[in-house]
Amino acid sequence: GFPILFSDASCTATSEQEPSEQQLQSTSTPGNEYNNTPPHTTPKPRVFKGKDDCRFTTFMNDSGIPEIINEYFKNLNLAQHGDYLRNRHEIHEVVAMSLYHYCRYMKCGLLNEDGSLKEEAIQETEEFLWDSYLLKSKLYLAVSEFEFDHIPIKAWKFLTDHCGTEE
Repeated sequence: GFPILFSDASCTATSEQEPSEQQLQSTSTPGNEYNNTPPHTTPKPRVFKGKDDCRFTTFMNDSGIPEIINEYFKNLNLAQHGDYLRNRHEIHEVVAMSLYHYCRYMKCGLLNEDGSLKEEAIQETEEFLWDSYLLKSKLYLAVSEFEFDHIPIKAWKFLTDHCGTEE
């Protein structure tokens, strides 16, 4: 089964074929999971492609976003989980999509013109991530405005199994 994250989502895969196991595994290399190199310096296959790529990329690479996501998984005691480490960049990208949706559409005024998070919005964005998990006992993911380059099956499986994302 493919997890249904929410009923009004419309995600579009750009390929008519499902990604092969090799394609999915090629998105993570076990040797660099403990590397301290910032994620934006090592090119990796991206989960999405879309019209708003430039603004979302700026948002995702904003230092506050990876910090918020890292802290979230650390506090859930999942930061050292094998599946998390193997699929970390895809998990982060999917969660960043949801945070971007919140900052851009639900809470206008949190983003700068280039897509980066305003300094004063970091705490509010972090609270949104925790509230979506704590109040609903599940992580709410909003990714409907994104067109996917490939389906991040292992990332969604991890989020479903460990963060209560609905199937």
